[in-house]
Formats: sequence, C-alpha cells, structure tokens
Amino acid sequence: MKKGSVIEIEFVGRIKESNQIFDLTLEKVAKENNLYTPKGEYGPRTIVVGADYVIKGLDSELEKMGVGEENEIEISSEQAFGKRDPSLVKLISEKAFRKSGVRADIGSMITLGNSIGKIISKGAGRVRVDLNHPLAGKKLVYWIKINKEITKDDEKIKAILTYRLGVENGDFNLDFENKLVEVNIEDITDVMQEKITSDIQLCFPGIKNVKFK
Repeated sequence: MKKGSVIEIEFVGRIKESNQIFDLTLEKVAKENNLYTPKGEYGPRTIVVGADYVIKGLDSELEKMGVGEENEIEISSEQAFGKRDPSLVKLISEKAFRKSGVRADIGSMITLGNSIGKIISKGAGRVRVDLNHPLAGKKLVYWIKINKEITKDDEKIKAILTYRLGVENGDFNLDFENKLVEVNIEDITDVMQEKITSDIQLCFPGIKNVKFK
C-alpha cells in the first residue's frame, strides 16, 4: 500500500504487558474474550493510509503490506499513544469540582478544558487527575489484515466523509477536469474542513480545490 490508499482492514489490538484487548473489529473474538456488547461497532474499518486514521506505528506498517496479507506487529509507545508525561497529572481543589457540579469519584473520567482525564486519587481537599491517554507509555501488539483496497473514486470520498463526519452517503461532486471536489454539508467546522481537504488531496493528488457548500 502507499499513502493515500483507501483500504478495508480487520484488527485486534492488545496491550503487550497484560495481553489485554483494547480495540478490535472481530465480533467473534469479542465474544470469545467476554468483551462483546450489543452496542459495539464490529466489522471491517475503512481507512486512508497515511491520514492518521490509525496510530502512527500501525499506519507505517500498512504501507509495507498488500491486499490479503495479515501480520502481527509490536508497536512502541512512541509510535502509539506516546510516552507518559508527568506534567499532565494535575492537582485540582475539590471546591472547583463542587462549583462545576462534577462528582470527583476515583476512577471516573472527566473533561478538563479540551482534554479528558481520569481521577486517580483524592485527599486533603485536592483531586489528582491524570490527563495522559489511558494507553500512554504502553507497548502494543496488533494483529492486522488488509481485506481489500477501495479503487472507485466516489467510494473513496464516501469513505472519507463517513470516517470524518459519520455521513455514509454524503452529497459531493468530483470534477477532475477542473481539479475540484465540492462537498455539500451543513454545520461543518473549519478544522474538519481542513482535515477532509487534506484527506481528499492525499487520495487524489491532482485535486487542487475542495469547496464546502
């Protein structure tokens, strides 16, 4: 595969140290490991290689694989969710929690600014919150398989819109003659416009403009 390839994959991700599964696409494996939930999203995932749809270490390995291949790879914390950063462990007064109406229960997840953290301890009127990603500092092991490559142009754009916006049948127009893609969608942020534009231009290097209407 190469950057910009749109592919359908299956995977099972485990924490190396404990062999605990933290993410997977296979319903059968979920049931075998008592992880199945009726609300879970199982089945193949469609991604754009090189567009950060998956972690960095997995993305780079996919470039070495072909359709039908499967592999088991180990990924360092630096290539996964990063090293643990002690500066992201914050002490916050219990008063601040009471004023905001948030319960300061040990083990619960809270939103702090633009970050999500876990309450790891409390005492003496203070609450310790860890804003590191739950898998920060962990080595991971992935079983990964490439089922197929998406080659039709309209299906590639549909895959991008589905991933970025959750829109399975987005309204768009692909105009190669004018090197243009028009996407018709309401209430889309500038940040998301930038991400979709980047994805489309990675898949279609000849496209110079992506317009949102």
